[in-house]
Amino acid sequence: MATTVQSVERAFAVLETFDEDHPSRSAAEIAELAGLARPTTYRLLQTLQQLGYVRSNHGRYEVTPRVLRLGAGYLGRRSMAAHAQPILDKLSEQVGEHVAIGVLDGNDVITVAAANSPHSRFLAVAVQVGQRLPAASTSLGRVLLAHLPQADDAEARAVRDDGYVVTDGLLESGLRAIGVPVFDRNRHAIASMSIAVNAVRVSHDELVDRCLDPLRLAAGTLADQLTSDLVHTPTT
Repeated sequence: MATTVQSVERAFAVLETFDEDHPSRSAAEIAELAGLARPTTYRLLQTLQQLGYVRSNHGRYEVTPRVLRLGAGYLGRRSMAAHAQPILDKLSEQVGEHVAIGVLDGNDVITVAAANSPHSRFLAVAVQVGQRLPAASTSLGRVLLAHLPQADDAEARAVRDDGYVVTDGLLESGLRAIGVPVFDRNRHAIASMSIAVNAVRVSHDELVDRCLDPLRLAAGTLADQLTSDLVHTPTT
């Protein structure tokens, strides 16, 4: 049985109460969201403040830029994000749309890289790096959910057979997106890549006809690069 350190679990629970819609919170809000007693929450906040990860601002707490250090290893030059960015930039320029790559985290999908085009300003939603969204409401998430070992319903089988999924207005009205999996060498879906468009401007059929092949090619290129990097990464 794995051993855990409760104080570390609680500290991360506190940090995870902050998001892009709630960059600052009161101690009471943090305690409720983290499921902690207020005295415990206050002590954790004081510790995180001393370490430089949060700061107090007129009775509310907010994270500081220091939290970016926690993601530095993941976003390093050998990371998926580093490999994906130039591929996404090229794909976005090719199709003229917003593109992104995401990974599954529980019931959410997290965007690890993205590229915008001039058309992106017309989107109801243009996902940003680090953004956490409900997996079931996005093409990025739904294609990954369909490839989970336990996914055996008709919809999941259809997504696996087709090799892609299209979502219409699930996340936001007027947003249409197509997503495909990114596989590792064992054909496990380790990430997903999507192209998002304005539904008024681009029909379902046009999205598939114009964007599916370039999207699949980009996802395959990324998979090849990730596999190659894994093979050639020194073990010492």
